Amino acid sequence: MELDYKAETENLNEILSAQYGMKDVPYDIDVRPNIDYFIKYPNRKGFCSKIDETQRWRIGLNRNLLTDKESLKRTFYHEFRHLWQRVNADKYNIEHWICWDTNNKEKLGEDAYRFSPTEMDANRFARSNGTLDDYEVFIKCESNEKPHRELEKNMSVAKEIAFSEGIYLLNEDTVQRLMEMALYTNHEEYAKWLELQNKELRKKPLHLTGQLHNIGVERTFL
Repeated sequence: MELDYKAETENLNEILSAQYGMKDVPYDIDVRPNIDYFIKYPNRKGFCSKIDETQRWRIGLNRNLLTDKESLKRTFYHEFRHLWQRVNADKYNIEHWICWDTNNKEKLGEDAYRFSPTEMDANRFARSNGTLDDYEVFIKCESNEKPHRELEKNMSVAKEIAFSEGIYLLNEDTVQRLMEMALYTNHEEYAKWLELQNKELRKKPLHLTGQLHNIGVERTFL
């Protein structure tokens, strides 16, 4: 049966907007087929942007790539978190990090995106099903107006997240880059992380208590 994108996203939005105090924020959810943005960027799963004419925010989801409930849910959580970041931009220097990846892509390449605090925070939020709802990433990442030094600190924060919260909270590209930079050398745990990427496992609750004791993880994420 074809996924009912409108019903699914409305249900998710009803839950998240109430839970995270976003009911009074003017925004829309766009799940129409053939959205211009995805025609231009067909490999992107979602976006969050403000419409100049109306000053309303818009969360767009690419239904060509999000063909099951789990991927739709995770991407919605991710883009919803980006909206939350913009609404809370005056806290913990979040404003500095919004568009930091775009502004520094020429200097830092793809690492600007991989280790952007806004991306790490959105991945952390989405991959924990919204349970990791705090300012931890933004508190730990330090801005000093020197992009290369900021990147170095951001990468160390990414490593800390991996070791303290469960490696499945970081996406594959980020973990691989940490390994390339010799910041993440536990290959056994990396193999475990790859196993957790399996779609069938993704459909089940992840019980990680104890099994990641080698990297200091003691909590259970569902």
